[in-house]
Amino acid sequence: MKLTKHQMTRRVVFLEETDDLQKAHISMKALKVRHVPVMRKGKVVGMLSDRDVLSWGRWKGKEFVVPKKKISAILSGRLITCQPQNSIAQVADLMLKYDVHALPVIDGEKKLVGIITSTDLLRTLRDSGWSRDLPLPVRFQEPVRLLTLAN
Repeated sequence: MKLTKHQMTRRVVFLEETDDLQKAHISMKALKVRHVPVMRKGKVVGMLSDRDVLSWGRWKGKEFVVPKKKISAILSGRLITCQPQNSIAQVADLMLKYDVHALPVIDGEKKLVGIITSTDLLRTLRDSGWSRDLPLPVRFQEPVRLLTLAN
């Protein structure tokens, strides 16, 4: 059984809740990360995602502008975490249940030891070789125009 500790990223970048969103956006872009744990006094208190940044930023002409707002002001009260000994299936269940794409991995002392993302889960699936023996579907369903569904 694949465990979180085998698939997680161990070298984690993080933000402090007192950091501002504008600097977080610049750093996330530079490092090409989409999810960052947010810390307070050495404990994880939230996750900041690129979606969060996009929801607070605005386009001004050709420039995307993010306000100088403290990260603590935009964090939701909900924090979903997992532990190194959780199975990959348990992590996938949590991500699906709470509609998140990354979980901070914490140990028994609630110390941040890693992060696991939906990309890590896809990599696990790919590397397991599960799909190599499955036949391709014979019939595809026709796509439905999105605006048709709204009527």
